[in-house]
Amino acid sequence: FDARTGVSEDYDYGAFTALDLIVDLCRNSNVKVMLTFDIFRTLDNKDDVEDRYVGLRRDSKTGTRLYDAANYLKNPDFFADWLKDLRGYVYRYGNDPTIFAFELWDEMDRIADYDIYDITNFTNLIARGIKNRVPKTMVTTSLSRYEAPEKLENQRLLAQCNIDFDQVHRCVDKRCRHIDCCGEMQVMVSSAINDLKPKSKPL
Repeated sequence: FDARTGVSEDYDYGAFTALDLIVDLCRNSNVKVMLTFDIFRTLDNKDDVEDRYVGLRRDSKTGTRLYDAANYLKNPDFFADWLKDLRGYVYRYGNDPTIFAFELWDEMDRIADYDIYDITNFTNLIARGIKNRVPKTMVTTSLSRYEAPEKLENQRLLAQCNIDFDQVHRCVDKRCRHIDCCGEMQVMVSSAINDLKPKSKPL
């Protein structure tokens, strides 16, 4: 359920009500959950992707629709705009022990024309902003599954960000180019640990 509408601090409270019911169910069942935000993967839909991946972002000053995802990540005005966009979630669920973490952006490297250094800079600024408001809730983010060497390097760069734990997205797939993802689950998991060699935070 996404309560955001594309305009900062303008929420769909019906979606919040539905999400509240799920959180209450988890609380009553003693289940801990991570609240994940899938912000957008494209702004202009030039690749004809599913509608749910197209962000309806608007400039909070002018109200005009934004179409350039890469510049969105570089513009400091939009950092503040993005934090405002999550304010309803932070006030509603921040420091709630049922929500053990906020995932700032699901598979952020699936944005069109992304640059990994824009992603790490964005992650550091937003994570700091969230942690200042809700220090008891952990913060993380994620990249899509890595198979090529450059994707592994991106994963290592992200691990250096101001997040509380790293996470790796992988799946067992016989067609995968990464040999460790073509066999047993335990091989795939141990391979990720060996690849990333986490030292300062959990994986």
